[in-house]
Amino acid sequence: MVHAESYGFEECDQENIQDWLECDVDDPGYQVLTDDEIIASVIDDQDPCSDEEESSSNHTGKAPSIEEAVHCLETAMKWRSYQVYLEKKKELNAAEEKQRRKKRKIEQQLRELEEKKKIMKLEREKEDIEMEREKKTSLENEKIIEDVSLILSS
Repeated sequence: MVHAESYGFEECDQENIQDWLECDVDDPGYQVLTDDEIIASVIDDQDPCSDEEESSSNHTGKAPSIEEAVHCLETAMKWRSYQVYLEKKKELNAAEEKQRRKKRKIEQQLRELEEKKKIMKLEREKEDIEMEREKKTSLENEKIIEDVSLILSS
């Protein structure tokens, strides 16, 4: 039974397949030549090991049955469906790999951002410490000035 749901053959039904298989029923499957055409062909093809002679010697002259042809067509359709599956799988794998690379890049950017935040926090803490030190120094200087003033006034 032919599976019409195979990819690329959605519009193909049993009747279409039967018509396709029977379209050349009246074709004998070989070329009918006159004597002159045969002689000319032999003269032109002096090579005794030509591909045409090998293929014709392997050909039995019997056309495959409809069942064999349908089976071959089903096999070809299954093969094509599998090829489409492999192509889609390859595309999906490529898309997944792209997503993984994008995720790694974002994670790296987040790590860098966290580092920058830590650096900024440390810089703020350093500024706070420096301000505290300046404040303490200023208070100490004021105390010294006050002490000196007291000493001088006495």
